[in-house]
Amino acid sequence: MLNLMFLPLMRNSVQKKEFAKKSIELAQTICDRNKRDACIASAVAFMSKYLNENEINDILGVLKMTDIVTRILVDDRLEQAKEIAKKAIDEGLSLNLISKLTGLDIETIKEIQKANENEDEI
Repeated sequence: MLNLMFLPLMRNSVQKKEFAKKSIELAQTICDRNKRDACIASAVAFMSKYLNENEINDILGVLKMTDIVTRILVDDRLEQAKEIAKKAIDEGLSLNLISKLTGLDIETIKEIQKANENEDEI
């Protein structure tokens, strides 16, 4: 992991993309799930500093099957759905319609609505 962090500062014959792939492959061999996920997440964060978007997407394509990337994608979609729900609440749409549009359950939408009302009071 340290090699990956310092890669942009080092001169070597290994291509940055290949080095990033090897770092992730190494991280995937870690047995402890939390440590493995932390290493992969760190590797992806460092990759974004020195790889272009196409190179990152190539590597993420390989990673899509790992737990951490799946969780990141799910979390991202959930946050997007919550943002859409917040805007829909502001527009006065019904909770049922918001649920159908976002896939969120009514309880979650009510929590977002309550949080919106609390923000408005401040």
